[in-house]
Amino acid sequence: MGPLNAALYPDLAGAGVRVVAGDLADGVAVAEFAEGHDAAIVAVYDPAVPVADFYVRVADALLVGLPRADTDPSGA
Repeated sequence: MGPLNAALYPDLAGAGVRVVAGDLADGVAVAEFAEGHDAAIVAVYDPAVPVADFYVRVADALLVGLPRADTDPSGA
């Protein structure tokens, strides 16, 4: 899985929304994306990867990365 080109989707960003590109199957990357945020919304699909493999890898990375992230936007 490779990162998307976030510049191709400017309409997804808005007030209080940040679009990021990266490897969602990497728990460390997920933790970095989630820093300072209260929520993560994930909408992904990769037709090149078998569905069972893809969603298991993404779920595993979210389970690893989200608890590691400092989700306090104040940095406290």
